[in-house]
Amino acid sequence: MRIAVLYTGSVLNLEKTIPLMKDHLLKNHVDSLEIYAVLELDSPSNEAYYKELLDENLNPYMKSLEWFSRSKQNMDYIEDILMNRYNFSETDRLSIKQNGAITDQYQIFMAYQQVVHMEFMENFKYDYIVRLRTDAMITEMVGFSSFYLHTSEIKKRFKMIKKKTGDPDLNSISNLTIFMNSLLNETRIKTDFSVVESHIHHPDFYKIVHMSLSDTNQQLFYNAIKKYLKEGRYVLSFYKNKFYLGNRVSFERLPHMGINFYGQYSESDFSLENDRKWFDPEHQLNTNCKDQSISNFYSVSVLENELYSGKSE
Repeated sequence: MRIAVLYTGSVLNLEKTIPLMKDHLLKNHVDSLEIYAVLELDSPSNEAYYKELLDENLNPYMKSLEWFSRSKQNMDYIEDILMNRYNFSETDRLSIKQNGAITDQYQIFMAYQQVVHMEFMENFKYDYIVRLRTDAMITEMVGFSSFYLHTSEIKKRFKMIKKKTGDPDLNSISNLTIFMNSLLNETRIKTDFSVVESHIHHPDFYKIVHMSLSDTNQQLFYNAIKKYLKEGRYVLSFYKNKFYLGNRVSFERLPHMGINFYGQYSESDFSLENDRKWFDPEHQLNTNCKDQSISNFYSVSVLENELYSGKSE
């Protein structure tokens, strides 16, 4: 299994987040994980310092590093092109400029281009692609081997989930949603979630939901889950969209949102929730997934919500 990480964002958070990244993501995947970084410096004079920090902590995982510059990448022009294409209001234009949403997505696109180049040059395809922002505080172990769970392990996890939810139906939406959102770490089953959602945009998942189950054919359900984990069209999204991943086929078109599609999905495409703006990355990703018939499983734990809202010590 080979995994590409699109590592993007500002360098300002690296001292805080790299230790968490090393402990909870990298050390379990020494031979399988490779990083393609597009990072924005706080000042050109700090390039040597951050290059050394990255070399010390991310070798041998780092495959490429590109320093992002708004002027070099001509971001004002790109933002204007996208916002003119999709008729952003002046208020929305100002918000986009301030929150850097298109810049964030464009960095993903740049890193993905490096992945595509490497695949072409070495004649292979990654199995999974991860989008990881530099301010993502990974607070739990991440295990990609979960995509290849044995049916006995799947059965054990659903037993834990049914105990948590009190829902006796194996293939209920609530039980399946928690299963998918805790896939990379079993302990997440017991997590208190601030948000746990499933946005189902592909029929392969509904085939599982609508299976007629009895005590004698539950093995068919576990086999269907095992197949879905390996072949299904879905992404897993965590940490308020700072970390999401999918298999190679599911991820194929998502990085192009930053250069072709950002803003394509208007507020008429979905209902607003929790005062989130329609042009926020969470909404744009989910509606892009909908357009591509890719299911999106999204969760934020109570702890993560506190960390990103500044309420945690």
